[in-house]
Amino acid sequence: MGTRSASSRSNVNTWDRPIIRKLREQFDADALTVPPYLVDTHETRDKLVSYYAALLALDNQVGELLEMLEETGQARDTLVIFHSEHGCSLPYAGKWMLYDNGIRNTALARWPGRITPGSATDALLQDVDVTPTLLEAAGVDPATIDAGRPDAGGNLGFDGRSFLDVLLGRTDRHRNYVFAQHTTVGVHGFRESYPIRSVRDGRYKLIHNVAHENTFWIRGIHVNPPIDSWRRAAEDDAEIAARVRWLSHRPEFELYDLQRDELETRNLADDSDHAEVKQRLHDRLQQWMHQQGDTGLETERQAPDRTAS
Repeated sequence: MGTRSASSRSNVNTWDRPIIRKLREQFDADALTVPPYLVDTHETRDKLVSYYAALLALDNQVGELLEMLEETGQARDTLVIFHSEHGCSLPYAGKWMLYDNGIRNTALARWPGRITPGSATDALLQDVDVTPTLLEAAGVDPATIDAGRPDAGGNLGFDGRSFLDVLLGRTDRHRNYVFAQHTTVGVHGFRESYPIRSVRDGRYKLIHNVAHENTFWIRGIHVNPPIDSWRRAAEDDAEIAARVRWLSHRPEFELYDLQRDELETRNLADDSDHAEVKQRLHDRLQQWMHQQGDTGLETERQAPDRTAS
């Protein structure tokens, strides 16, 4: 599913709860496979154990919800859509950056008798598409509701549009582009404005680090574990040192071929062979930002005035 970013003013460790501490016992940190976008340290493995335990706790709760629908006889009349808010809060994989590991949501849906069990789709969707989908599933035409902001064509309605036909297997396409944004201002521990915007199609992803000359620094990445262990490992490893620097300093544009470079490790933004792709995606991103009233750095500076206390 498509994307949005997240910022958090809470310093509560949501992974350090009794149910999660108990479920940690089911995972052996030494036996885990550490994803290649992370630095393999003891602290990284420990964080992954907590993350996997949290996922298991959530999975159990979703199972209880589905059982309740079965027991009350409402399963066949209920469309259940479950999707994550964002990726985990580890560097390169979390909600703090716009790489797919952080912003590509896991999405599952169940509607007995309507959605084919075990089916899947590669259609590009966004969070804003969920509400219109639920309305249409309930028999309401989303187009009849004025959400107060015109789309690119001047139509008043939701930014999103229903993907009910995708769920029902009538089509495997929905959007040509999906967008994401991250705002550092207001995030716990930020030092400088570092607005990030992105757009992707079915193959390529363009990231625009609007204030790339600034230092990207927030508590979630640069203070919390496992970053200290990464810095120690970087003392003797130039590759790890470069990855640690990348967490704070990145170029203005990043372009990735997600078909060939799933983990977004090779930046093609300066590759002349991809200049046309970069320009096309940049134009689409600018159109979307304009429609959203997003002026980049100035919008970032206004973030505190638009955040609920």
